[in-house]
Amino acid sequence: MTRNFDWMEQASCAQTDPELFFPDSGNVAEARKVCHACPVKLDCEAHTQLLEEGFSRDQRVGTWAGQTGRDRYRAADPTAPQQTTHGQIVHLVKRGLPADTVADIVGCSTRTVWRVASQRRSDLGEAA
Repeated sequence: MTRNFDWMEQASCAQTDPELFFPDSGNVAEARKVCHACPVKLDCEAHTQLLEEGFSRDQRVGTWAGQTGRDRYRAADPTAPQQTTHGQIVHLVKRGLPADTVADIVGCSTRTVWRVASQRRSDLGEAA
């Protein structure tokens, strides 16, 4: 089967620093902005689905079509656990990361981060 990859030349990420889509910090907000405005986002999404078929959550890396590996894993398997662990949120908030960054990393809403932080004040000490 021959695939046509010409669409990749039109991808917004082709003119962007690749590190933006594979950040060490886990902050994908800027990558999502680039993807949101990309003219070939649907082609990218379809390509990624083919590429990652059968991959576990941990094998899905980077931001593609505005989705993190966790987002793509959930979309591929609707029965996959959609757990946002309070421990992850507490750990990241303790590190001093802003709520929107924590939400991007964990894959939840900023409201969830605030709710968990409020519930776990004793675990957070001064950070709450």
